[in-house]
Order: sequence, then C-alpha cells, then structure tokens
Amino acid sequence: MNVSPTPAEPLRLLLVEDDPGHARLTREWLRDADPFGFVITHAATLAEARLRLKEGDFDLAALDLGLPDSQGLATLKEMRQAAPDLPLVVLTGHADESQGVAAVEAGAQDYLVKGRFEPEYLLSRTLKYAVERHHLQRRINEEREQVQRQRELLAMEQLGRNAAPVTATLYSQTVLADCDPVLFHELVDRYCKLLEQAVEQQAFKVAHTVSRELAALAERLGFLKAGPRDVIDLHSRALEMALRNSTRYAAKFYTDEGRLMALELMGYLVNYYRRFYRDSLQTGHAGQDGNV
Repeated sequence: MNVSPTPAEPLRLLLVEDDPGHARLTREWLRDADPFGFVITHAATLAEARLRLKEGDFDLAALDLGLPDSQGLATLKEMRQAAPDLPLVVLTGHADESQGVAAVEAGAQDYLVKGRFEPEYLLSRTLKYAVERHHLQRRINEEREQVQRQRELLAMEQLGRNAAPVTATLYSQTVLADCDPVLFHELVDRYCKLLEQAVEQQAFKVAHTVSRELAALAERLGFLKAGPRDVIDLHSRALEMALRNSTRYAAKFYTDEGRLMALELMGYLVNYYRRFYRDSLQTGHAGQDGNV
C-alpha cells in the first residue's frame, strides 16, 4: 500500500530507465537539487520494475517508455496495472515529446524530456508536484465517492419512507425493524454476510450461493409479511455496517453489489407474494366449487 509521506521524509522513487548514463544523470541532478529529498531504486527493465514493486513500497515512479522488454504506451499501461495507486512521471526522448502528452492523457501525472532537466530543480519539483497532485486527486475522488454513497443511502431511506403507507396497507401495519428489533438485527447480519459473499464472488471469483440464499431470505421475509420498506431498511443497515471499516476500493464493490442485491431480493419477495396471491385465488375457487 502506498502511503503519502510526511514532508520530513524523502520520497521513495522507482527509476525505471535502461540507459545507465541517463539513470546516473538523473541521480546526480536529484542529489544536487535536493540532497535528502529522494531515496532512489533503479530498475533497467519492466520485469525488474515489477519485481521491485513487489519487494517494497514507493511513492512514485519515473518511467522511460522505451525499455528492452516494453515499448511506448504499453509500458505505462503495464506499470499502472502493476501499481494502480502509484503516481507516474514519464521520461521521453527528444523526438518523443508528443508521446509524453499522450502518456499524460493515458494516466501519467506528468512527463519530462530526457536531457532537458536543467535547471536541476525542475526534475525534483516535477516529481514532487506529481506526488502532491496524485494524493490531492485521490482525496477528491474519495470525497466524491463518500458523498455518492451518502446520497444513495439517503435515497434508499427516502424511498423507504415513501413506501411506508403502501407497505402498511398491503403487507403489515408496522415495519419489521419496529415490530421485532431482535429479529430484524438477525436478518441484517444474515444479509450483511451475503453482501460480503457477493463481493468475494465478484472480486475474487469465489463461488458462493448468494442468489439461492437471497431467495431463501425472501421466503422468510414473505412469511413475516415484510414489504418494500423492510427490504430497503435491511439493505441500508447492512450496507452501513459493511462500509464502516472498508477501504475505498472495497466500498465501491459493496455499494455496487449491494445495489444489485437489493433489487434481486425485492424481486424474490415480489415472486413470493405473487405465488401467495395465486395460491389464495386457487384455494378460494376450490372452496366455492365445493360449496356449490
């Protein structure tokens, strides 16, 4: 995991450069501009860079796009896959400045043309700004995602409040959370475990019987005369529990999978009441025929 360093700590830089002369020059320029600003690890190939990423944590990488085992924007793509949360500054040759612009459009924080780092502080400043921009953008994205999750929960709650009169008329006189809090908490725990299994199933391709368990949960909810408001309450409470200690990436999985799970559970509950209604009609007709 890449953690934003404090100002007193040097930046851990992975320098991916196959030309020994350029690598030496980069080290010298950074040392002259900021003697204690960087701890540099050198890799001469993309394969070696991947190995270094597995061995230790880095704050950023300076990446030459022309490596012995990878060329062009494919090099950037491979590095982003190997370290999705690592800010990258691309190093290009004199004739490849347009490639640097394309690299920024493809996700690099910035680019520098090799041999044009003078004055020396330009290289140091560019690398440090790249890290600052990356962490700032990450905080902005996290805040946006948090706001989106809060809006979704509020929308669910609003939908539940709007559905309450219908629920009371069609299914029961009070919501399950108020009628039997202990039972409702048990159902929330069960739904939360299914949500965790759904995330594992999607993210890690682990086989779980989530749909079958949801169908069984819908049967129990139907037996309890639960309605749309109860499903929404169940989903909202379980999602809050799941998001409480989750990471940014896990939170996205929980939100996306939870949305689909709530719809699936609602569908199973509708099917339960449809069957119940049809069985009631058939039973009623049979009783009338028997009395004739």
